[in-house]
Amino acid sequence: MTQMQAFTNEVSLVLDGELAEASTGARFDTVNPATGEVLASVAEATADDVDRAVRSSQAAAKKWQRVRPSQRTRLMLRYAALVEEHAEELALLQTRDMGKPIRESIGIDLPVMIETLEYFAGLITKIEGRTVPAPGRFLNYTLRSG
Repeated sequence: MTQMQAFTNEVSLVLDGELAEASTGARFDTVNPATGEVLASVAEATADDVDRAVRSSQAAAKKWQRVRPSQRTRLMLRYAALVEEHAEELALLQTRDMGKPIRESIGIDLPVMIETLEYFAGLITKIEGRTVPAPGRFLNYTLRSG
């Protein structure tokens, strides 16, 4: 069995931290643009599903704010480590779904994602109210409000 065969061909929504079907039960196929092969059947979210996801995200953000900064840093670093651990699988999924060259997915996109997660994990405990330069050719700015 290949790594790709290990994945399910049914993709659900994630609502309130749980896998869920779209409220209408509607689905759509996502297709490999290079071959026309159906990769998966994906739950098709409705406006109500999106509203539910937004409400859930807002509630999760309030919980996240109560997590100690050092713990948030550990969680973000763990997420980065998991992305790195599964980089080959993620690159293959991205390439098959988008038709993107695998060299770009594994050599650019995933390393940049991992670096970005690690960078911002390190900033969590260093909030000083000033703009900190971002690595690479990226723009980082501070917007003061309230």
